[in-house]
Amino acid sequence: MSQVPIEAERKFYINDPESLPGGPEIYIQQWYLPKDAYSFDGKNLTISNLVTVSVEPGPWSIAMKKALSRDRPTVRIRVIDGVKAKLTIKGKTKNYARNEMEWPIDFNDAKALINSNDWPNVVKIRRNVISDNQTWEVDQFLGENEGLWLAEIEFSCTHAEFKTPSWVNHEVSKISELSSHQL
Repeated sequence: MSQVPIEAERKFYINDPESLPGGPEIYIQQWYLPKDAYSFDGKNLTISNLVTVSVEPGPWSIAMKKALSRDRPTVRIRVIDGVKAKLTIKGKTKNYARNEMEWPIDFNDAKALINSNDWPNVVKIRRNVISDNQTWEVDQFLGENEGLWLAEIEFSCTHAEFKTPSWVNHEVSKISELSSHQL
């Protein structure tokens, strides 16, 4: 675990959800943790004394410390299809890219944390759509954000070229209010 993974992505509104091609779908629930829900000692991130993930000293611990020191850090628990859970910490976005550190966590522990806390959350159905040999993640938001449809495309670098499909509308990558964390 020497190099910290980078997520480079662009985000767009969807023109007409009815015109979207089919693709595999997953049901996602995400809870966003407030600063008082976890602690980080430079090596271990502990959430409500129930879930702990560890990192070795070096790039990962430095990236975590930097991400967690932000005013509104992005720390989330994601449950996929009601059977799998992950903990994710994201760094600050710069030029469409940011550090993204992720760990699988025990589903029952995640469920216990979620059920015992009233953290902000987002619910969505994600469809993977292939267009011009590129995978787009299309999110149909449910609950409080019902009716919102966004498409994301991820890259290995910030300057990658891509072609937008006809069902993609204008770019909203830099509109922070449309990040799942803000929604």
